[in-house]
Amino acid sequence: MRLSGKTYQQTTTIAVLAIFLSVPQLRFSVAPKITSFPHSWNFVAYQSQQATTRTNGKIAFSSDRNGFLDIYVMNADGSNQRQLTFGAVNPTDGFRRTGATNPMWSPDGRRIAFIGNLEYQKYNLNVMNADGTRIKKITDGINVSYATWSPDGTTLLFSDACGSIDNVLCPINIYRVNVDGTGLTKLTNNTTGTEDLEPAWSPDGTKIAFISIKDNDWTGIYVMNTDGTNRLRLTSSQANDDSPKWSQDGSKIAFKRSYDAFGTDGDV
Repeated sequence: MRLSGKTYQQTTTIAVLAIFLSVPQLRFSVAPKITSFPHSWNFVAYQSQQATTRTNGKIAFSSDRNGFLDIYVMNADGSNQRQLTFGAVNPTDGFRRTGATNPMWSPDGRRIAFIGNLEYQKYNLNVMNADGTRIKKITDGINVSYATWSPDGTTLLFSDACGSIDNVLCPINIYRVNVDGTGLTKLTNNTTGTEDLEPAWSPDGTKIAFISIKDNDWTGIYVMNTDGTNRLRLTSSQANDDSPKWSQDGSKIAFKRSYDAFGTDGDV
């Protein structure tokens, strides 16, 4: 059994690719699905660890320097490092440990969303103030693999995580939830063999780019409306495409393209 929900190591040398989007283009049909290469990436539960900087000039990151995976912030030059979450061992069994990872600044730099099992169970989506106070659990009982803020800071997108058996992809879906934890909405409805991950809001908040992983297919970049309708595949080639990022004007999407099964040979 393997725990699924995509992570890529950020160690490859990369070049630049982009795809151009416009509203009329999003109505066109997509290229045929390629099924000549079975998908064989080894995915794990949580998105790649990366520092994030926002309008306040601070960098949020996760570290296990103190024996627990926790969230920290620091100045852009690495000074004034402060720990915001504090790991613990479950006093009941003396075994289970908390972890907090994948910090994501809100657009205004006042809050940080992160993934953590603060109750020693599921890796839920959480939000806290920039100083680590007022931690609020946004999801309950859902292992979260990836999350991102909406441009206006009122909503979060996330994908869940699950365990796959015998290299058959378990279903992973994309959800939308208000920052106060209300309005949880499942945007995709996959069955076994399909995983939707890495949702990314367009700058105007009207579209969501994401990747979809299917058994016996290459990973592709997709786009859909914010309510999950009008799902459209944008890339279809003999390569695995992931990590979609919108340009500031919303006319382009940058992404990483990998030519091997492990994501170590690719371009951006």
